[in-house]
Amino acid sequence: MCGIFGFIPADRGAPVPAYLKRVHADLKHRGPDGNGWLVLSNGEPILGAAPRAEVCDAVIGHLRLSIFDTTSAGAQPMVSASGRLAIVFNGEIYNHPELRTEMEYEGAKFRSRSDTEILLEGIERHGLSYVERAIGMYAFALLDLTTGEVTLARDPFGIKPLYVTWNEAGTTFASEPGSLVPILGHAPRLDHQRAFDYLRFGMSDIGSGTMFADIEQVLPASFLFLGSAGGRRKETRYHWRMPAATNEIDSPTEAVRTVRETLTRSVELHMRSDVPIAILLSGGVDSTSIAGLARTLAPDSSINVFSYIADDRSLSEERWVDTAASALRLEVTKVRSSGSPETMATGLTELIRSQGEPFGSLSMYAQQLVFASARGSGVKVMLSGQGADEVFGGYPYFAGARLASMVRSAQFIQATNLLRGTRSSVAYGPKATALRSGQFLVPSSMQHLARKIVKRNLTPAWLQPAWLAANAIRVVDVTQTSRGRSQVQSLIESEILEIGMPHLLRYEDRNSMSSGVESRVPFVSTQTVELIRRIPEKFIVGPNGQPKALLREAMHGIVPASILERTDKVGFGPPDRDWLVKIAPWTTDLLDRGLARFNGVLDERRVRDLATRTATLTGMQIRELWRIVNFVAWGEQFNVEAVDES
Repeated sequence: MCGIFGFIPADRGAPVPAYLKRVHADLKHRGPDGNGWLVLSNGEPILGAAPRAEVCDAVIGHLRLSIFDTTSAGAQPMVSASGRLAIVFNGEIYNHPELRTEMEYEGAKFRSRSDTEILLEGIERHGLSYVERAIGMYAFALLDLTTGEVTLARDPFGIKPLYVTWNEAGTTFASEPGSLVPILGHAPRLDHQRAFDYLRFGMSDIGSGTMFADIEQVLPASFLFLGSAGGRRKETRYHWRMPAATNEIDSPTEAVRTVRETLTRSVELHMRSDVPIAILLSGGVDSTSIAGLARTLAPDSSINVFSYIADDRSLSEERWVDTAASALRLEVTKVRSSGSPETMATGLTELIRSQGEPFGSLSMYAQQLVFASARGSGVKVMLSGQGADEVFGGYPYFAGARLASMVRSAQFIQATNLLRGTRSSVAYGPKATALRSGQFLVPSSMQHLARKIVKRNLTPAWLQPAWLAANAIRVVDVTQTSRGRSQVQSLIESEILEIGMPHLLRYEDRNSMSSGVESRVPFVSTQTVELIRRIPEKFIVGPNGQPKALLREAMHGIVPASILERTDKVGFGPPDRDWLVKIAPWTTDLLDRGLARFNGVLDERRVRDLATRTATLTGMQIRELWRIVNFVAWGEQFNVEAVDES
């Protein structure tokens, strides 16, 4: 886990840009254990702790958080044994010991115990297709020292980030978008469509674009090929795609067995480390499954967990944390959100900066506190339950998707039984489940019309209609889906690739790395996703609408029964309204300063009215207010210009 960056000039032999040192400094939190540069100058690679050449054909740089092989042998940039390739790598290849054994059998000799060297030499011997054999999370830049061409890559789900921008000097890439903003040469421009998708639906990180119109991200599961200096080539190729859903595993016994075996192996791989590891434990099914599998794999070891405990009893999961800790013999550190309004306002300001783009919930602040506490205790690696909801159908609206599939297949008796069962098994009852199923029954092309009929407003009053029109913004609910015969599998695909997982992974990466902690997500692997795509949806959602029914069944005997039987869903559930009331002076000052920047986007009068009613807001209104506040604070921090694209 590290920070990477690099530069390809528009012309060979161009000066090494002075701004690369600013990019390097801005990424320091991602790699506090070391750094290195490689400048390809006049065809010669020059390595050093700082750029040691004045002109370049290409530059790559690295900031190190050392996890595997913490010695200098694992330092980067790393050059292949042949001297043909160089790499800067962010992430982990968990199955690198097995890959090492295979290549040693082929005659390979290694200089380190680093997973980076395994990947580099594997690509050297077998080509870029070698990444398909790597189990892990990664973003890397591969420099061909003979041609000056650069290949950028991200893992199948985009767990690790990588961003790119272009200016007159050339192409620059880095692990975080905020690091690229100062080099644009002008105030960053707002991507209006993405601003709407965020402000209205809380959605972000969809596709290659970002909230910065001038910065894009390398797509997950892909290579981005960049030509050498002067070549200006840009080409994307995928190295993994979501498999089609099948009903191949049509035995409930086999489904449970394979899920348990696959998750056990995944946790085993994710526990590999040369430094101390811990687990982020919420007390829910997902994180407790990780802790339970870890205990199964290490029955006599001490297992440390870190848990956020909300002050609000209705949101606190302390009793579930205690239940898990007692049953699994866990050493728990409890983290609370104490502090003055000024302390919290300062923390939120830093969080908005480290995230780089707006985020959807104040729960990110609670999560950041946990990562900071872990690093303060000497922990550099944490496992979390992120991704289980998306992969195993964990959100309550999966019951609506299952109901829609039953109706489409004329399984009316089963549909009736599911509706009856939802009264006690999901977070909303039969009526809401039936209504939710409508979004999956109506074809995508008709959903906008359907919402008009039921008068669901997609453009809240605090957004300026003229802004929507001037920028040709598509007023479409990007959170909806209706495709394929299996509505549950369709929703899983959408959650993993578009709706849920992309921005949750970004949140977790920035929060963990801002404290110099590597966060690992065992549920998010190609092996797990490929498995779930082979299992019928009737096993994924229970006959009574219970979310994650298959996961719960697979974890029997590993997770305490009382946790598996939970019907509520809290997670990192902060008291959003209470926190917004607490920091009201900060919010007021922020809006006073920053609303003018977005006066063409936001209706100032209506926004201020919303803010003055903070103490009485509920549900969606609280979420909308936070998005607005976060959006304005982000614009101020990065000096974003909301110039109409017309």
